[in-house]
Amino acid sequence: MEWQPEPESLRQLIQLFNSTQSVDNAVQQQNNQRLEELRRVPDFINYLLFVLIVMKDENSTVRAVAGLLLKNNVRQDFASIPPHVLEYVKRKSIDAIGDPDTLVRHTLGTVIATIVALGKIRSWPEILPRLMQLLDSSDYPVVEGSWDILRKICD
Repeated sequence: MEWQPEPESLRQLIQLFNSTQSVDNAVQQQNNQRLEELRRVPDFINYLLFVLIVMKDENSTVRAVAGLLLKNNVRQDFASIPPHVLEYVKRKSIDAIGDPDTLVRHTLGTVIATIVALGKIRSWPEILPRLMQLLDSSDYPVVEGSWDILRKICD
């Protein structure tokens, strides 16, 4: 069975992401403290991925915040992420390359490039052939997303 978020936890997380737009310093400090606490929650990466790629009706800024947090969590905790979680992130990410929202698509590309940079190509050998295959798609967002990821990997 595919991982599913707990609805109340998801609602609270979306509320937190919405409040990250606040210019109030106290709110920002509270948000940072709460996000640091959430990093220790075992399913936090799954929640971030869910918001980024599944919640298409959510504001693209909220989805991008989830993606940037996902990238940062992967970067900071790469060595300690359970292999099944990392495989889940890889599988779901590659399936979402063609997201219609440009901001989300580019954020997802950053997540994928971060995984490749940290784990090296040998830890995800199918990524380059898959990206090359997706370049032949007739769906513009898929092609653009693939090019964006290839560019980020090469950087």
